[in-house]
Amino acid sequence: MILVDSSVWIDYFKGIISPQTEKPDQLSGAETIAVGDLILA
Repeated sequence: MILVDSSVWIDYFKGIISPQTEKPDQLSGAETIAVGDLILA
């Protein structure tokens, strides 16, 4: 399970390319991606 921080999600949805923002796409389907409740809110 991977917990993705809010700063990574912000950059991810802004389209900023970095090793951290590419990781969710690389792991989708192969690993569980968790989002904290405060981040989801």
